[in-house]
Amino acid sequence: MRIVANTRAFGDGIGKIMDIFGPLGAMATICSVVLFRFDLISWGLSIRILAVGALLCIAALILALLYFLTAIVFRLRSPGDRLVLAFICVVPMAIFQQVVGIEGLKAPYLVDISTDITDPPIYLQAANLRGPGHNSTEYNLANGTLQAYSYPDIVSLNTDQSMRSTFRALRNAAVSKGWTITYDDWSTGKLEAVVLTPIMGCEDDIVLRVTAAGENNLTVDMRSSSRQGFGDMGRNARRIEGFLTILQDQLGKQQGH
Repeated sequence: MRIVANTRAFGDGIGKIMDIFGPLGAMATICSVVLFRFDLISWGLSIRILAVGALLCIAALILALLYFLTAIVFRLRSPGDRLVLAFICVVPMAIFQQVVGIEGLKAPYLVDISTDITDPPIYLQAANLRGPGHNSTEYNLANGTLQAYSYPDIVSLNTDQSMRSTFRALRNAAVSKGWTITYDDWSTGKLEAVVLTPIMGCEDDIVLRVTAAGENNLTVDMRSSSRQGFGDMGRNARRIEGFLTILQDQLGKQQGH
C-alpha cells in the first residue's frame, strides 16, 4: 500500500509540473507569434520566446510520458485532460519546427542570399518598401565566402530559351508560389516580389534577373533577402533552391510544347 501511495504521489507531482509547463509553453508560443505580427517585439526576441515555448512543451511531453507510464504500470487512474494537454504540447513544437527547424539552428548568420555572389541582382523596389530598423538592400560582398561555403548548390540557372519564353516561365513560377509581384519588366529581364512567410508573417524580398550569357544562352539569377533579423534560419537558401526547381520544370514544359 505504501508503495502504491508513494507512486501515486510521484505521479501526481509529475502531473502538476506538466500542468504548469504545458500551458506556459503554449502561451509563450502564442505570445511570440502575435506580438511579432503586431510589430511589438523584434524578430530575435520572438524567436527566443518561441524556443522557450518549444522547450517547455518538450519538458511537458517527457513528464507526460513518465506520468502515463507510471499510471499504466501501477494501474493508476489517468485523467483524460492530461492526455489532451500532451497533444496540445505538440503544436508549439510543430510551430518551432516550421519557423526555425533543426536545420535552421545550424544555418549561418546570413539574411541575403544570391545565386551570383560577385554581381548580385540589384533591387529596384525593395528599398522603397523597407523602413527604419529593416536590413539594408545593399548586398554585403564580404558574406559571399560564407554563403559559398554554406550553400555551394546555390548557383545560377542557364537556359537556351528566348528572353520572352524564359521570363514567362519565371513569372508563372512566381505567381504559382503566391508571391506579390512589385516589379515586372521582361525587356530589362527583371522581376521583384514580396514573400510573406507562414505563421510569423515575415516579409522577405526577392529579385530575379535574366541576362544574356552568349548566343542562345541566358542566365537566370535570383536573390532572396530577409527584411528583419541577423539570420534567416536558412529560409532564403531554401526558397531559391525550391523556386529554381519549379522554374526548371516550367521551362521544360514550355520546351516540350
